Amino acid sequence: MPRSCRRCNSTVGRARSPTSNSNRARTTCCCAGRRAPPATAWRCAGATSWAAAKPPIPSRIDHMAQSLDTFAQIAAHAATRAAGLVDLPMVVVPPRQFPARGERSWRPTARLRTPADLSAELQRLRRRFARFQRDLAPAVAETRPRVAITAMDWRVETDPDHPDQAAALAGAGAWTRVAIPHYGPPVGRAVAWYRCTVEATPALLACPRRWLCFRGVDYRAAVWVNGVHLGAHEGFFAPFSFDATEALRPGQNTILVRVENDGVGNGGPPHNPPGEKIYAATGPGWDEAGSGWHHCPPGMGIYQPLWLEGREETWIEDLWVRPLPERGIAEAWVEIAGSVSAWRKPRLELAVHGLNLPGTPFPARVMAVPWETWRGANLFRFELPLPKHRRWEPDTPWLYRLQARLSDADGRAADVRTRAFGMRSFVIDEGSEPKGRILLNGREIRLRGANTMGHEQQCVMRGDFAQLRDDILIAKAANLNFLRLTQRPVQSEVYEMCDRLGMMVQSDLPLFGVLPRSQAAEALRQVREMMRLVRGHPSNVVVSWINEPFPGSWGIKLSRGMTRPELEHWFTAAASLARIDHPDVAIKPIDGDYDPSTVGLPDGHAYPMWYNGHGLDAGRMHAGHWMPFKPGWNVGCGEYGAEGLDFSDLMRRRYPSAWLPTSPADEAAWTPARICQAQTGTFQYMFFDRPDTLDGWAAASQAYQAWATRLMSEALRRNPRIVSTAIHLLIDAWPAGWMKTVVDCERRPKPAFFALREAFAPVRPLLRSDRRTWWAGERVEAEVWLCNDTSAEVRGELRWRIECAGRVLAGGSTRARIGTCAVAAFGRIGCTLPPVAGRQDVRLALAQVDAAGRTVEEHALTVEVWPRDEHRGNALIVGRPGGPADALARELGLRPVRGRVTGQAVILVDDATAWTAQVETAVRRGAHALILASPPGTHRIAGEEVVVREHQMGRLHFVSRATGHPLVAGLHAGDLRWWHDETAGLVTPICHAVATAPAGWNQVLMSGNCGWGVPRSEAAACLERPLGAGRIVFNQVLLNGRTRTNPPATLLALRLAGLSASPG
Repeated sequence: MPRSCRRCNSTVGRARSPTSNSNRARTTCCCAGRRAPPATAWRCAGATSWAAAKPPIPSRIDHMAQSLDTFAQIAAHAATRAAGLVDLPMVVVPPRQFPARGERSWRPTARLRTPADLSAELQRLRRRFARFQRDLAPAVAETRPRVAITAMDWRVETDPDHPDQAAALAGAGAWTRVAIPHYGPPVGRAVAWYRCTVEATPALLACPRRWLCFRGVDYRAAVWVNGVHLGAHEGFFAPFSFDATEALRPGQNTILVRVENDGVGNGGPPHNPPGEKIYAATGPGWDEAGSGWHHCPPGMGIYQPLWLEGREETWIEDLWVRPLPERGIAEAWVEIAGSVSAWRKPRLELAVHGLNLPGTPFPARVMAVPWETWRGANLFRFELPLPKHRRWEPDTPWLYRLQARLSDADGRAADVRTRAFGMRSFVIDEGSEPKGRILLNGREIRLRGANTMGHEQQCVMRGDFAQLRDDILIAKAANLNFLRLTQRPVQSEVYEMCDRLGMMVQSDLPLFGVLPRSQAAEALRQVREMMRLVRGHPSNVVVSWINEPFPGSWGIKLSRGMTRPELEHWFTAAASLARIDHPDVAIKPIDGDYDPSTVGLPDGHAYPMWYNGHGLDAGRMHAGHWMPFKPGWNVGCGEYGAEGLDFSDLMRRRYPSAWLPTSPADEAAWTPARICQAQTGTFQYMFFDRPDTLDGWAAASQAYQAWATRLMSEALRRNPRIVSTAIHLLIDAWPAGWMKTVVDCERRPKPAFFALREAFAPVRPLLRSDRRTWWAGERVEAEVWLCNDTSAEVRGELRWRIECAGRVLAGGSTRARIGTCAVAAFGRIGCTLPPVAGRQDVRLALAQVDAAGRTVEEHALTVEVWPRDEHRGNALIVGRPGGPADALARELGLRPVRGRVTGQAVILVDDATAWTAQVETAVRRGAHALILASPPGTHRIAGEEVVVREHQMGRLHFVSRATGHPLVAGLHAGDLRWWHDETAGLVTPICHAVATAPAGWNQVLMSGNCGWGVPRSEAAACLERPLGAGRIVFNQVLLNGRTRTNPPATLLALRLAGLSASPG
């Protein structure tokens, strides 16, 4: 159904795509392609933040507000290169049945379940890590006088292609005062000017050299002081500086900065035009609903500090300590720079002090500098013995500080600099079998982590370092040891906090999908900048070059971008260049490889429970399968997840009114499609019944997110070859920012946070079953797994029990032992289920108990037992022998018969292509005909056209029974989800295609259809209509192979066949 654009009231439209698989669909409208007005047209005078100056909603929203869902388009595709790829070997579950003897009780473990529980855990973690945040090293006096610049005048150039530099230098135009840091629109091709006057202090002027320093400008910067052009810089994340000695003068000085934005390399839609900007898809965002909140738009600005500083003629340009813990050595790299074209002999004194631990392991010593220095950069390396050092570890992040004092040949002090460092090693081992073992300080580990998208950067920009600390501790509270700083390096303060809190991180070069060929050399230059930014931080353990490079076979325009072979050459150059500045850096070239494989650790992104079947089907993932990759290697999973809406009270407090229901009647019709760039409104029908209140939507979406997070996280945990995982995402930066986050922007955990925490407990017993429902009298079973991410062997007992209606049906214990950083399957627990009068819950529980009888961790599955509902009788088969109708009749206990079709019969039809006039006549006389899943096409049934279409966003594991139709009375919300397929031996999708029909046909089971470039449309998984004295049921749910092991499937099949059946 067409909808109105909330910006211009025009009809929303969609463009078709040649792809037909799953993707992340969103809408566009006529205003999506319009150029955004100059920001000054709506910015309030005197405002210092985007929040203070944002326009009313929805009178005008920046052109990022509604967009085609680029991320879903990417998810529509599968890996394209299959040659030489193999499936990962699966863990074989031994046939052993656990004996029902021994101790079967244990003390339950304390669990985090509420926001209050998380607050208490954060308080405990603050106390635990407080000692690692101390500064025990001797303080040093600052030798470089500074003048900080904390506010500037700002305006956007009306014509970015013809910026009026003379007018900006003269101060002409309408300027707005803004605070620094400053970040926001416009996106795409744009020019903004920043201007201020600053007084050069006597201390600054007394220094021989005066420099203007920037920590980071997004994206290109050109700088003038008093009309003198100092230089230019490209790239948003790296610090840079210019010598302003000749331009600065006593008194007031005018600083002018031209900041140029551009489209990004993977751009294409109107809101994100292509360009040369090296930027991926993440950033700090800004406080503007409809644009800055959502999915990190590529804004612009001076978003990190800038200042003037004085220096001597020779100074320390950079310090880095290369840790070599195996040799007991810290190798100090000291870069000395000068401004004089003459050879000078420097005097350098180095010392190493404990930063958060007491001691001076390397007392101050004058080093033998082997050569004189010349103008520009001069690098010297010194080996500093630290034989009794304490290593940096995630639980004990011990840090040291290198102190360097530079003097001239006469002993006059020139500069003093310090650099914190940690003694640790990190290797992705390519000589092991399998290759790709991850080693921290020589021992194997697993990286269990999350992606980040702007929240940590906003903490730094706001100066809220207590929140930055807590955000990292929230990750630790989730049992994570690793953050992927997704698709961009971040401010140094983030790395420093991770250093102190023991949080490992991955930094990505900001490339997504493509690298413009014209930017190949510039990207290499930025590789060196990234290395120099991150190399000093023990927390930064790995780097990556590109996120999800687009294969040419997808039909992506590569007239501007590199081909995959060209990228492979570029990867080689990037690695070689990186190791000039960081010889020991661990490199994972690609995060999320759709065209595997490249050198190094392979990595795949998988969203099978959001973009149906993305990467692989969720049932296969649950069973232990993974995507094929190159043989002999471990793999990583750099992204997985599902969306969960914000809490409803946050929506009501902070969302624009246009996104919210306006009355009780409107609330009943409301969907999250009104929320800018939310996917739940489109995708809901694939995962859960449609709620009818705002509270219901929030609760249902969060419940599904928690279930999906638990299932996928546990599947990843059970796979010993997946050595690195990162959920997408942890913490949101803004309301409705990235709703795949498991913690909202107010730091309130969604239920998925607790599911994630439990899945990644350091030692984790797990139960696994492909079945969720069982028959009374059957033997219920679950596999028993033990996962150990620690560096200590685990010994003890696995205790188990099975309970129903307050009674223990079975239980026992067995000795269990597992090695370090390992996964093992031990067999199965089970028992025969008793008779029941109606469906009842059965709880299967497992605990790991140590040698002292203490509970280490526990896990439980809740399944259902149903009373037997056996049927006898005949079913008239219309179709081929052994076909779907014949097979289903036998599964249901019916006797398949063939012959003359008569009234009052139960008729099972293979599919709509087998429909005949004789069947129609029998139905008119009172027969009940069930047509089983039909192929896509237009089928003429009883004189009317029923259209079947393949579900365009993958195959479905869920259909909704919330239609009120009597055939589904008694079925519960989750009954038609996640069915075991007896034929396949695992969970498989239950619906491949959906149907539409004219008026007169009634929905029995509800579904829908959507895809890339195709808006959501109404469709059914099952229809029925009366015809004469009988009834036709047109069913697209796959029943064959599922009724014997899924009682709800049996109930549904009998109901659809016209046979009475108890709801259990």
